[in-house]
Amino acid sequence: MRMSMLFFIAFATGMTSVYSFRVTMVALDLLYRKGNAAKPVTGVAAALAKHFGALDKDGKFAPSTAGLSTNKNPKSLPGVSDKAKVYEIDSDTLAGTSFRVIEDGGKSNPGHVTIAIKEAMDPETLLEKLNALPGWKGPITLADALKAYNAEQQAKAPAAGTKGKGKRSMPLRGREKMMRAMAEKRAISLD
Repeated sequence: MRMSMLFFIAFATGMTSVYSFRVTMVALDLLYRKGNAAKPVTGVAAALAKHFGALDKDGKFAPSTAGLSTNKNPKSLPGVSDKAKVYEIDSDTLAGTSFRVIEDGGKSNPGHVTIAIKEAMDPETLLEKLNALPGWKGPITLADALKAYNAEQQAKAPAAGTKGKGKRSMPLRGREKMMRAMAEKRAISLD
């Protein structure tokens, strides 16, 4: 069972002796892609134009919002069947690479996520880098992918009977630490 990683980024803004805090929670998800028995991104390098757009005059793909399609729900992958070879990757493994994650799913395709490039690349390098990303796991069966997806969804769901606003609520322990830090800061500033 894989627990979804959550990061809290707190921004503090000061106003004389009153401090207000804004907490933003960023959820990092598993992304799924249909591949073959050998690799997650199949085909020849030249065929990547259908995902990344036309090549520029230097024979490279330019950074844009176009890219490789993935989905947070393995059942929503195009052409997926029970015998499909599915690959999964943590979206956080893309940090610090030549790629970025764009959550562009809407009502017609919820959960769709595009893996786009941050820098210009020629087709061969792009295909090599996509398949060499360290986070790819697979191939796995659709049933195994659905088990991981369902476990992740259960981990994200708020427990019954919890107070607060669900996903947006700061954990009690974090709130206590924040309040102590604020009290200490006020005590120091009064001295």
